[in-house]
Amino acid sequence: SSVGFPGLCVNGEGHVALPLLPAQAMSLASKGTPHPVKQAPLWQWLPKQISFANPSFTPGVFKLKQDTCKLLGIDPTKVSFVLYKVLLHGAGGQTLNLRNASVPGSVASIVLMPPALYTGGQITVKREGSSNTQYYDFVTRNSYDFAYFSLFDC
Repeated sequence: SSVGFPGLCVNGEGHVALPLLPAQAMSLASKGTPHPVKQAPLWQWLPKQISFANPSFTPGVFKLKQDTCKLLGIDPTKVSFVLYKVLLHGAGGQTLNLRNASVPGSVASIVLMPPALYTGGQITVKREGSSNTQYYDFVTRNSYDFAYFSLFDC
């Protein structure tokens, strides 16, 4: 699914260029809230701290929700799509032991990665108490495209 460029605006920063430029990433990090998970350089913004200026972005995200529900076997009419937070990973960043169960009523998550210039891009999802492991490899993705993955919440 194509979601188009969001026209992302962050309180205190203004319009965010995509792919994210190193200088703007540093500026954003100085304005973000450090994420409570201390395993990596990671900052966060809540929905009230951001906005999307491009009116075409919301229909693209809605289509992504429809496609993801179909992949997960969920009736899309029974699901609402709610932005939980925006994260910025620093160089060498990784996130360990994140749980999305803190979102009341959440059954699944979609992780949307905007265009960015970076190296790496492997994501491993391990479920506590299960031998089931999912791997996502975004190493070869085009830095000018969005990427996403979806999963049921634990």
